[in-house]
Amino acid sequence: MNKPLLGWVLGLALLGTAPARGEEIVVVVHRDAPVSRLSAQEIKDIYLGERAYWGNQRINPISYGANKAIQDEFLRRVVHTDPNTYKRYWIKRIFREGGVPPARIGSGEELINSVANTQGAIGFLFARELPAAGDRVKAVYHLPD
Repeated sequence: MNKPLLGWVLGLALLGTAPARGEEIVVVVHRDAPVSRLSAQEIKDIYLGERAYWGNQRINPISYGANKAIQDEFLRRVVHTDPNTYKRYWIKRIFREGGVPPARIGSGEELINSVANTQGAIGFLFARELPAAGDRVKAVYHLPD
């Protein structure tokens, strides 16, 4: 097989594993979190460290860090920024105010387990990954595709 054709075939194979831009993203929380729905602004405030509590319960935001596609989509569509600006924001915030950025998790399964096992946890994943969570987490926001 010639190299250009091989590259094209490999590219198609990889394309099937990469999520499409604009795929539906779901924000989930621990099943006992004292919220049933959140607005995009509330989620943005949480991921910027501007909101840290639900009543007297500390919020523990988690980012799906290993999947660049979902991280980029979430930042673009909810936080209204790009990954580099978001990273700089947190570096400044850490040194200026001692803030703590969202924890980073490697996979959808890890994110579901972390949210399910951490009081006050919130995270985001692709809607196609939600069925694996069962009733261990609850969806509080859907970003349309």
